[in-house]
Amino acid sequence: MKFIKIVKITSIVFLFVIIIIGCSKQDSNIYVSSYEKNYELQVIDTLTYNNSDSLYLGLIKDFEVWNNNILITDHVLKKLWVFDLNFNLIQTFGSEGRGPQEFSFAPNIFTNNKNLFLIDYRLKKVVILDKNYSYVKSIRLPSEFNYWMEKPISIGKNIYISGSKPFPKNIKKFFDYSTIIKLDKHFNYVDDFFKWDNYYRKETSYSYYNRFTIIVEGPDNTLFAQQGAVDNIAHFNNEDKLLKTFRYKPKLYKDPPDIEMSEIMKSIEATAKFGAMTTRLFAGDYNKKDDLLLFSYVNWKEESWTAKDKLAGEYSVVAFDASYNCVFDEKIDGIFGACDDKGILYVIIDEKPLHVKITKNVFKRKK
Repeated sequence: MKFIKIVKITSIVFLFVIIIIGCSKQDSNIYVSSYEKNYELQVIDTLTYNNSDSLYLGLIKDFEVWNNNILITDHVLKKLWVFDLNFNLIQTFGSEGRGPQEFSFAPNIFTNNKNLFLIDYRLKKVVILDKNYSYVKSIRLPSEFNYWMEKPISIGKNIYISGSKPFPKNIKKFFDYSTIIKLDKHFNYVDDFFKWDNYYRKETSYSYYNRFTIIVEGPDNTLFAQQGAVDNIAHFNNEDKLLKTFRYKPKLYKDPPDIEMSEIMKSIEATAKFGAMTTRLFAGDYNKKDDLLLFSYVNWKEESWTAKDKLAGEYSVVAFDASYNCVFDEKIDGIFGACDDKGILYVIIDEKPLHVKITKNVFKRKK
C-alpha cells in the first residue's frame, strides 16, 4: 500500500513539474519587448470641419485614409463621410435602415486597391463601393460566426475579420476556438486561427468585456494581432503561420480590479464604473513610412460609457520597430484615427455640436 501511495504521489508531482515546465517553455517563447524612446510625435497641422444644420457629424465610429481622402463613419446618421485631405466635405453615402445601401449600425471601414468596404456587423452585411464611392453591391458575411465589431483588413486575395464561432453550451469549449476568421475575396470562409489566450480561461470580468482581437496589416503581406485582455502581440507570416509572439505592457495600463461579473452587471452605472478602472485596447495600424507597428490604448472615464463620449478619457500610442521593441509610448491629445501611407497619424481632438477637429502628426526620430 505504501508503495502504491508513493507511486501516486510521485506521479502527481511529476505531472505538476511537467505542467510547470510546459508553462515556462511557453513563456520563454514570448519575447519581452524592451523600451527606448527613439521617436517623438509632432503635430504638423490641425483641421476643422464645421457642422451644418442638415449634416451633423458626431460620435465618430471609424476612420480611414484612402484614395487621397479622409473617410469617417458615424453613430448618429450611420453614414460614410468622404473628405479631402484638408477636411473639406466632398460627399456622403448611406443612411440608417436595412436596405442594400443602408446600415442598422455605424459601419466599420476597410479597403483594398480597388474597393471600399463598409461592414454592418449587426446585419452581417458588407456594402462595397468603388473608388468614386459609387455603390457596387452588397454581400452577406458567413452567418455561422460571431463578429467582434473591430476593423477587418484585406491582404492579397483574402480578408481577415475579428470573430469566432458562437458560444457553445459548454463555455469551456469556447476558449478552444480561434479569434481570426479568414475569408476569400468573395467573403466565403477559408480558415480560422489565433486561439484565445489562456488568460481567457480564467473567465474574469476583465476578460469577458475584452473578448475581441485587433488585427493590423504588416509588411510583406504579414499581419499582427492582439487580443483585448492580454499584452501579447502575435506576428503571422503570409501563410498565417506564427513568426513571433512578443509582450509589452503600456505605461497607461491599469491592472484590472477583481470584481464579480454579477456586481458589474447590476446597472449601467456599475458597468461604467468598472470600465473606468480598466485599460482598453482601442485600435491598431501600421506606419509604412517609418516601419512602425502602432497600437492605441485608452483609459475611459465613466461618462465615456454612459454618455458615449469617447473623448472623455486618456489615450496613448505605442510604437514597435522591426525588432519588436517599443520605441514610443506616450499619451496623445485625442482619439487614434488612422495612419496613412505617408506616415501621418490622424488624431481626433474635438467632437462638438458645431465642429469636429483632427490633428495630423508625424513621428520624428530623436537625435
